[in-house]
Amino acid sequence: IYRFFKTQYPNKKTAIFSSWIDNRTKLLGHNLPAAGNLKVDQYFDGYELDTAKFKHDKARDFMNKIDEQVITEASITIKKDAPDLSWIYLEYTDDMGHMYGDSPQFTAAIKKLDEQLGKIYDAIEYRKKNNNEDWLLVVTTDHGRDEKTGRNHGGQSQRQRSTWMVSNYPQLNSYAKYYNPAIVDIMPSIARYMNVEIPKANQMEVDGTPLIGEVSIADASVNYIQGNIDVSWKALSNTGTVKVWVTPTNNFKTGGKDDYQLLAEVPVTDKHAFVNVEKYPSKFYKVVLEAKNNMINRWIVLK
Repeated sequence: IYRFFKTQYPNKKTAIFSSWIDNRTKLLGHNLPAAGNLKVDQYFDGYELDTAKFKHDKARDFMNKIDEQVITEASITIKKDAPDLSWIYLEYTDDMGHMYGDSPQFTAAIKKLDEQLGKIYDAIEYRKKNNNEDWLLVVTTDHGRDEKTGRNHGGQSQRQRSTWMVSNYPQLNSYAKYYNPAIVDIMPSIARYMNVEIPKANQMEVDGTPLIGEVSIADASVNYIQGNIDVSWKALSNTGTVKVWVTPTNNFKTGGKDDYQLLAEVPVTDKHAFVNVEKYPSKFYKVVLEAKNNMINRWIVLK
């Protein structure tokens, strides 16, 4: 979203406030050629490297102090400069989860986080009141935790794959209300809110569905059956069609292009399509459903 945003709006400002420097230098790709030499306009991070000011301790209280520093910088910068697109990352709750799992220590860390987020909310409300601005705030976590202890993650269980989201947006769409939104939906939601046009080639690779505005389809499923792909979806609109695109490759992963084939176009209200892929033999398929107001992609991996 940072690259799309800066490409379309080069004069608008971006920022990151992070307890972990890798979020800027690796995940955003600040100044990296592989990330298009993206330049983040304002950044406040690297505090974990300042062991004089934030002396590391086994209890990791230093990380809570770093989070407090991040929140202070974010609150001041939002009130003063109001970057157009910002990312705030806090770490202490994750540390307590790994160390203690489901525990009083973890609960106490969450309470601290709640107070910190309140300061960000207050800064946003200050801008809205004094500068007549509109702001979208989304809060989430990047993973769940294991069922047995709450200390670990990385598996495929329901709890480990489950996350939560909070937003100040006043009226989420029917997809957000009645289906199963996930963190992959945040990026296309921000893009829609900020009028960022995602190029079609990239849009076909985006996993998420916008949580705001009109959505045509949701809850898609694909199933390979003897040289055919059975496709179904829920229709959230009664107008328009659904185009079914299929490719047997994933060259996009390494920076290449995939040759998507349009194999069907049916009314959105059909909620189903059955396409033949015998011309494209493969153990892997990407299927993209293109409707009037959104796209959905699904993968098929044959064993």
